[in-house]
Amino acid sequence: MSRISTFGRAVSQLATPSTSSSTCRSCQLRISAASQQRQLQTSAARPAFVDRFKSVFRGKKEEESTDVTTASATEALDPSDRQPEFPGWYLPKENIPEGWAKTPQDDSAYVVATEGKDLEHVGSEKWLELQFDDKPNYKGWSKVKKANGLSPRDAGARVIEAAKKAGLGEARLQQLEQEGLAFEVNDVQTNFFLQLTKNLRTATNMQIPDIIMHRATTLKDFQQAILSKPKPKKLSKDLLANSELMANPNLQVRGRRQTPIHKERAVGRWKVIEEELVNRGLPVFGHGIKADRGISRDDHAA
Repeated sequence: MSRISTFGRAVSQLATPSTSSSTCRSCQLRISAASQQRQLQTSAARPAFVDRFKSVFRGKKEEESTDVTTASATEALDPSDRQPEFPGWYLPKENIPEGWAKTPQDDSAYVVATEGKDLEHVGSEKWLELQFDDKPNYKGWSKVKKANGLSPRDAGARVIEAAKKAGLGEARLQQLEQEGLAFEVNDVQTNFFLQLTKNLRTATNMQIPDIIMHRATTLKDFQQAILSKPKPKKLSKDLLANSELMANPNLQVRGRRQTPIHKERAVGRWKVIEEELVNRGLPVFGHGIKADRGISRDDHAA
C-alpha cells in the first residue's frame, strides 16, 4: 500500500471545499463541480527514480540499437512482397485465398477484355452477399403429374375438333359448325361416343368416365368433364395398390370403417352374442331410429 505524504493530505484537505450551513443549494453545487474538475486535472505520471536513472545512462545505446535493427529488417525484405497483388489486398502471395483470378504477370494466356459483355459484375452488394452466403441452394421437386392448364375456351375448341374427327355426316358437320358446344348427341350412333372419347383422350391426355359418356346430352357436358377436377381416390385404394405394403401378412386394409361387430364376426362369436342379446330383450345394434328402421342391421350384415 502506497504511503500518502503529509503534504498530500494537506493538499487534499485544501482541495475539498468547505460547505457551511449558510450556503445556498445552487452555490454548493457549483463548488462541488469546481472541486471535481480540479481533481480530474492531474499532472502526467512521472517514472520512478530508478527508471529515470537508467534512462540517463542507457537511453542513447537503446535508441542506436533500435535504429540499426529496423534498418537491417527493412533492407532484408523484398520490395515486391510489399506491393499489393490485387487492389485492396496487402497480403503475401502465400496468404491469398484460393479461387482468385491470376494476374497477367502470372498467367501467360491472359487476354485483356475490350468489352463488358459476358463479364462478371463485382463490387455490388448482391455480389458480396453471394460470395459470403453459406446457405444451401434450394432446388424444388418437379410435379409428377402435370396440372390441367386448359381454359374453358381451349377445352371447348378441343371438344369440337374431336367431334369433327369422330365420323359425322355432312349434315351433322354443318349443324356442329352452327351450334358449337350446344350440339346434341342423343340421337347419334354409339360409335360416335367411342371415337369422341378416344380423340379427347389423345388431345387432352385425360380419361372420360363411362358414366359421363352415357349421361351426356350435348358437347358442353364433355367440356365440363375435362375442366372438372377428378374425384380423389380413397386411402384404402391407394394402399391396396401398393403391392409391397400388402405383402405384409400382419397388415389388413379395409374399404370401410371396422366396428367391434366386424371383429366378433371375423372370430365367429357374433352369432352367439346376437342370440343372447335377443333372448334377454336387449338391443342388438343400439337404440334410436337406426335400430327401429334396421339401418344398422343392414349395414353390419353387408
